[in-house]
Amino acid sequence: QAMVDFYVALFNGEVTAVNPGNPMTFITYDEYDHRIVVMYKEGWGTKPENPVGYSHLAFGYRSLGEVLFIYQRMLEWGYKPHWVVNHGNSTSFYYDDPDGNTVETLVDNYPPIETKSYKMNYQFSEDFGPMPGGNFDPDKMVALYEYGISDEILMDREQVRRMIRKGEL
Repeated sequence: QAMVDFYVALFNGEVTAVNPGNPMTFITYDEYDHRIVVMYKEGWGTKPENPVGYSHLAFGYRSLGEVLFIYQRMLEWGYKPHWVVNHGNSTSFYYDDPDGNTVETLVDNYPPIETKSYKMNYQFSEDFGPMPGGNFDPDKMVALYEYGISDEILMDREQVRRMIRKGEL
């Protein structure tokens, strides 16, 4: 049930069906009958620490406002991100679901072709600097966004790093 609650909150979804005979819950967030299925199997549990397997699931959104809205809603439901960062090419919030899977909500900071080029040619270069340089306080980001600071500024890694150094973000 904790997994169902998490994904309903994350996607502002709804449960469309529960199959009690083969315990699984179908969740959707649009007109389709389901987008996520949470299954329960006897003996299954949470992932061990440092497992081998996929790293995380990433869900992209159209705007910074959407990602910040999800952040605020997740806080209301009791879920806090374990990492927030401006990667340069994207602005990302990372959550752990109840089974220990990492789920990223993000907005690309540039149009797709520029985002791809940024990642391929700059993001991991020496000039880029350490990734944690883009870690920011999500509550301060919400406050700046609500104050009216433009998405262009709030999604620009160098502007974000400048604001972090000044204590604004």
